Amino acid sequence: MMNLTDNDVERYHADGFLHLPGLLDPARMAAVATAVDRLPQTHSHLIHEDNIRIEYSLAKPKGVWKWDPVIDICPEIAALAADTILIEVLTRIFRGSPPRLFKDKMILKPPGSQGNDLHQDYTWWQGFPDSLLTVTIAIDGADEQTGCTELWPGMHRQGLYHAPGKMAMIDPAVVAGRPSRLFVSRPGDVALFHCLTPHRAGANRSDRNRRQLFLTYHDSAAGDYYQAHYRHFLSYRRAMLPPERRAACHLA
Repeated sequence: MMNLTDNDVERYHADGFLHLPGLLDPARMAAVATAVDRLPQTHSHLIHEDNIRIEYSLAKPKGVWKWDPVIDICPEIAALAADTILIEVLTRIFRGSPPRLFKDKMILKPPGSQGNDLHQDYTWWQGFPDSLLTVTIAIDGADEQTGCTELWPGMHRQGLYHAPGKMAMIDPAVVAGRPSRLFVSRPGDVALFHCLTPHRAGANRSDRNRRQLFLTYHDSAAGDYYQAHYRHFLSYRRAMLPPERRAACHLA
């Protein structure tokens, strides 16, 4: 069982980031990886250009890069999202209040696939509780070659780095010269980061997978926003598409 210290809790709130090596069993991560690898066969009916649950890799041959959401189609991931160790850690982070799930996604990031540019998650979650944090679980290990996540501790305390209401990536000049942290990980390692913590991830330049689970929670005292989030998710994803594709866009 994880013994999260008071210092760990304060470090998370000060840095907007906390790395918890070895929090989860690596053997369990291997079982999750197997379950995720089966999804294209067991849920092939969901793999469609108009289903926004799916995002595709830019690598060749084209394949699934992300499942979002994923807990409703993968029991092994649903169990992880409710894991006792994880819930206890988050309850400490929320100073005694239990967490509530807000979003769940699995990013597969196969060899040759793209990364993510510099951003703050709250950019897309404005209007929802600002206690939101993401739990990143390393299903595979990650390093700079596979495109591990890079974060800027402490910068969450400044709020959004663009105009409120705007949905945009951050100008890299904002973090220029500021120290960052790389979430270099082994299977079972976990990182927590605040919804306002700037972060990015490079492309996977290796011949290895970089499967990572991203579970976002907020303080349950704020209510339940899971369904509201996914309605919002569908609405802004539709708005990003060309007009001729918007009507067909759905979340199945």
